[in-house]
Amino acid sequence: VFECTGYDRVMIYRFHEDCHGEVVAECKRETVADSWLGLHYPATDIPQRARDLFKVNRVRIICDVVSKPVDIVSESQAHPPGAISLAWSTLRSVHPCHLEYLENMGVTASLTLAVVVRGQLWGLVVCHHYAGSRFIPYQTRTACEFLAQAFSIRLTGIMEMEDHVQSDRKVHIQAAL
Repeated sequence: VFECTGYDRVMIYRFHEDCHGEVVAECKRETVADSWLGLHYPATDIPQRARDLFKVNRVRIICDVVSKPVDIVSESQAHPPGAISLAWSTLRSVHPCHLEYLENMGVTASLTLAVVVRGQLWGLVVCHHYAGSRFIPYQTRTACEFLAQAFSIRLTGIMEMEDHVQSDRKVHIQAAL
C-alpha cells in the first residue's frame, strides 16, 4: 500500500448506525508512532453534507493541507462564479475547519475513498501523509477508486450472506418452537 500511494497511514473508518465513526483497520509505516485502531470519533467529525458529497464523488484528495484556495473567475455572464458547482471535482476546495483538523494531527496530505454499501456510506478508506505535499497521479487515483469499489462490493456480499444466515437461524428457531 505504501509503495504505490506514498502515504504513511491507511485506515478503514466505519460509520455506525448513530453516525459516529470507528477506525476498524489500520496499516501504518513503522515511523508512525501512534495507532488509531479502535478509536471512535463523534458524528460531527464528518458532517452530513460531507457524507452526502462522498456518495456523489467517492474520491477526495488533499495534495497539500497548507495550500491556499484559488478563486474561480468566470468571464461568462451565463455562469457567474457562485453558480458553478464543484461537487464532482476532485479539485474542489476544502473547508478551512477540516484543514485545521488535519494540520492539528500533523497530516500534510490525504486521500479519502468512499465505501458505499447498499447505496449508503458505510465508511471511508483514509490515507494520511505526514511529510510535505503528496500528488497522486490519475492512474493511481483510478486504481485506488477501483479497489475501494471492489471492497464495497465484497463487503456487500459479506453483509448479504450474514443477513441470509441470520434469516435461516430465525426460520429454524421458529420451526423448533
